[in-house]
Amino acid sequence: MDRIKPYLIISVFILALTCSFFGKTRIIHVERAERMIFDLHYSQKESSENTGEIVLVLGGEASFSQLGAWPWPRKTHATLLGRLGLSRTVMFDILMPERTDPAQDRLLAKVIETMGNVVVAGHVLMTDDGDELILPYPELYHAAAEFGVTNINKDIDGLLRSLVPFRAAGGKYVASLPLANAAFLSGDTPKLIGKRQSSLVVGDRLIPISDNGNIWVRFSDTDIVQYEYIDVLTGRIPADRFAGKIVIVGIAASGASDFYSVPAFPGSRVISGAEYNARALKTLLWGDVPKRIPPWLAACICFLAAIAGAGFVRMKPMAAFFGISLILVVFTAFSHLSFLFASVWIDLAMPLISLIVSFSATQGLRYALVHKDWEMQSRSIEKITAVDIQSVNRHEDFSEYLKTIWEKFNLSKRVCIVATGVDERGLEPHFVPDENQLKISLPGPNQMRAGMAVPVAGVFGKREFVLLGWDDFIEKNTLKTLSAVILSNAWFFKSYKEAAKRKEVLLKAIHSIFLALDFRDPITGGHSTRVSALALALLEYMADTGLLDGQCGDENRIEDIYLGALVHDVGKIGIPDSILLKKGKLTDEEFDTIKSHPVIGRDIMGTAGLPQAAIDVMIQHHERFDGSGYPYGLKGKEISLGGRIVAVADVYDALTSDRPYRKGWSSKKTCDFIRSKQGTDFDPDIVAAFLKMKGHYSPIH
Repeated sequence: MDRIKPYLIISVFILALTCSFFGKTRIIHVERAERMIFDLHYSQKESSENTGEIVLVLGGEASFSQLGAWPWPRKTHATLLGRLGLSRTVMFDILMPERTDPAQDRLLAKVIETMGNVVVAGHVLMTDDGDELILPYPELYHAAAEFGVTNINKDIDGLLRSLVPFRAAGGKYVASLPLANAAFLSGDTPKLIGKRQSSLVVGDRLIPISDNGNIWVRFSDTDIVQYEYIDVLTGRIPADRFAGKIVIVGIAASGASDFYSVPAFPGSRVISGAEYNARALKTLLWGDVPKRIPPWLAACICFLAAIAGAGFVRMKPMAAFFGISLILVVFTAFSHLSFLFASVWIDLAMPLISLIVSFSATQGLRYALVHKDWEMQSRSIEKITAVDIQSVNRHEDFSEYLKTIWEKFNLSKRVCIVATGVDERGLEPHFVPDENQLKISLPGPNQMRAGMAVPVAGVFGKREFVLLGWDDFIEKNTLKTLSAVILSNAWFFKSYKEAAKRKEVLLKAIHSIFLALDFRDPITGGHSTRVSALALALLEYMADTGLLDGQCGDENRIEDIYLGALVHDVGKIGIPDSILLKKGKLTDEEFDTIKSHPVIGRDIMGTAGLPQAAIDVMIQHHERFDGSGYPYGLKGKEISLGGRIVAVADVYDALTSDRPYRKGWSSKKTCDFIRSKQGTDFDPDIVAAFLKMKGHYSPIH
């Protein structure tokens, strides 16, 4: 990964800045996920103390069935409040802005004034002309101990999670109903303090305010005791049940009250507005309200998370996966514990996204580059085992050959050949030592960032070098692979050329042997040359027509069979002239001697290093397809392809050549004879191909 370090650093830095920007701005889609995490945190937090201090008196369906339709007479509310006289305070969460029966209005106001602990509700009406404060009717307003508004703000996902402590209306700020009740209980006016008014003081409690001016309310606490309005009104619930309690009076019947969705991890639940106010008041009085970290700190955490995610780019995939998993677990646990025990809400969603995105991006980049290097190495390695023979044959100079094949395996095009055939003295103008790396220092526009000298011994006649250069960053393994390709091709080029020279010498020696044979037996002179030419023609014909597919293998195999055809009768050197040149009929013993010439030929040429295919031709050209041939009685496909082909070519040349005791046959007559022997002496497929090549083929019915 050394070669991508600058790109990696720049890319990761840009990615980290992007993540920190999103962490600071707190985009809405991420905030939705953050709210779910917040709900999980809050649901695990211990319940606040004084859980039984607050009770609810709610007018539900049972009360409406007995008291009738809304609104109920204010005398009824006055009677209910009279039964709550022993309570510590009463939050009267029922809006009464209009006057009704004067006597009943005065009665309700008188009861509230006498109790001296009732907090009444108002509302802020938002209009196009501005916000208008809706107060209770005047007598009720002046009789109350405190006054607060019931407005609420839903969160970004439609759930209620917070309380707006103050509302602007009529040119002043008005406390919310729960805050007004908390202020009455503390005996002090609530105040906003701190930089950017980040905290709210209520009595001796300091409550953190969120960035948007809200106070987070817990809805997953223990259940609040509830009583039915009609049961309290009729005395079925004794008055002493409310002694010293904080009582919230409200309506909780369909059509007469507002209902809101609040968090209940992992989902939500619906509560009445009165219960919302009770939960908010409980949070203000005893709740451990969390304080969220400021946006700038969230941005820093996202930045560091992105850097941490990219830090695993050098590790192996499995180790990197376990490393990133460990960071995810540790950071998640730290965030959760900070919320539970320190009431500090650390952003979790965006840092985790930053960590995962950075990790995935850098690992993806790593995979892409490693895959590209692997592809180059694989393609280069293929060239080690599949050298271009045709290119080797076309070039006598290794430098030209290397330039021809270079682009085929140098996929990245980033490494180029600077020079070939450079000796040790020629290195100095090109290379200078620099931190254990050889640097190319070429004049003018060809100057390159770095380079490498690959020693190639013997190809140029002495120890010389191929100089490589590049401007980009190159993986070390890629350079090693390219070096291996150069060295392997250099070795093959040298070996192939030397083998070609040896083969040329061998062929010249073989031709000399056959000249000697021709002098011994001028009657059959030139037979081996004609047979080898005929066998080669048949092989090429079969290759062109697709008959050799899956049988022959490659071009070298064809050459090997041709060589075997050329030397197929070399064993006759070991046959005495008295037998070889005898004009009369041979005896059985003499014919047995003649039949030994394939084995003699194998023994003669065994030390010459002939290919196995050539040796098979020399031994098997007198084998017969039905197994009646010699020297081993091989049958069918036990006979090599070369042996089956040369058997046909050998008989054809022998029958079409003139002899002292007979005239050579015509091509057609000879082909008819060979046709008659297919399946017995000869391979039927070989015969069919031979007859087609000679133009004498016709299907046998």
